[in-house]
Amino acid sequence: MLGSFVVLLSPLSLESLSKLLFIPKAGVNRALKDLHAILSIPKDPTGPIRLQHPSFRDFLLDKRRCKDSDFKLWDAESGAVQQTFSGHLGPIRAVAFSPDGRTLASASDDRTVKLWDARSGVVLQTLDVGAIVESLCCSSDGTSLQPDRGSLPTLSSVLEGTTVTSPQLLPSIFVKEQWVSGHTERILWLPPEYRPSGVAVHNGIVAFGYTSGRVIAIELAL
Repeated sequence: MLGSFVVLLSPLSLESLSKLLFIPKAGVNRALKDLHAILSIPKDPTGPIRLQHPSFRDFLLDKRRCKDSDFKLWDAESGAVQQTFSGHLGPIRAVAFSPDGRTLASASDDRTVKLWDARSGVVLQTLDVGAIVESLCCSSDGTSLQPDRGSLPTLSSVLEGTTVTSPQLLPSIFVKEQWVSGHTERILWLPPEYRPSGVAVHNGIVAFGYTSGRVIAIELAL
């Protein structure tokens, strides 16, 4: 919960935080009891909760501190480390659970996405995506990963917790810098003026967003 206050642009009240995190107000209150040394918490539940020291945000978000390529899974109630995941060659950018919670996906500056057994910490699959992924989530049916650059299908055997040595992935659309690619080949080169700041993919449709405010959508047949 502390991370919510660190990354928010503007402070929120207890009521607003409860709605944002889908946590009952009583649960938020319990979590805040141990954070008075870090947070300024008003008695009025509609008042904004602020960091006691704004420099704490700068300390936590300083990129010079984020060189560790390992990441950990913690028990939310006890605070105990349940598992440490080692294998990436660069800082971690994003993590996401599969719908059943048994598989964990991670994206790193090493331009790979890894799938892990959440309990044992074993690497189940490594996807060389050729781009730095900034955000990551799993589809609701568990058949694909949805990074911010497109879509990556996963194998049912991975979701079932079986180690895959030579994965064969179905074609999918993924934007790698100046290229729009199927999973195994480049299919469209983007001139400099058409290289987007944001990407969204749905089935065969790719939407490109630009800092100018322009949005372009194209449909590809794979």
